[in-house]
Amino acid sequence: VLDIDGTLSLTVDDDEYNDLGEDIKKYFSKITYKPFENKDITSDAWVMKRPYLDDFLDYIFEHFNVGVWSIGQPGYVNEIVKYLLFDQGHQPAFIYNFTNCHRCYDPIRFTKPLNKCPSKGYGIIIEDQLDVISEGDEYILIPEFDIIYDDEEMELFNEMRLINDTELLDLMDQMEVIISE
Repeated sequence: VLDIDGTLSLTVDDDEYNDLGEDIKKYFSKITYKPFENKDITSDAWVMKRPYLDDFLDYIFEHFNVGVWSIGQPGYVNEIVKYLLFDQGHQPAFIYNFTNCHRCYDPIRFTKPLNKCPSKGYGIIIEDQLDVISEGDEYILIPEFDIIYDDEEMELFNEMRLINDTELLDLMDQMEVIISE
């Protein structure tokens, strides 16, 4: 089960996008989505695919049953899945969003319990945030793919870090071990 934001991609709003350097903007694509299902209001977001995402998706869809689960709103999740997966020829077995999450209290948070998946065989969630993992669920935690907001001296480092991220390549190596067992 794949998470989206921070795991497969980085999404920013118009203000964050406008603050980015010109060299990094070329890696972003604009999507338009409906944040509210029954209203004719749209919002824009800028999405950067994590490096090696297409290779990772080709690999994981070839070897595993794949579902997608994001804590995002339905309209957003549908559009980002279309951009990241459908447009690349990948069809997940299911797409879950905020409405499928389990609300926990003390502290208040939302989790993605794997027992809510439509069928057995979805035994691992790939995520960048530990607090959304339900107790007892198997997971692979990878570092969040995100912008580090600091001072202007960090801008070049931040852009190079995003462009040179290899976490999905490393994850494919881990998946090879799972397949061989």
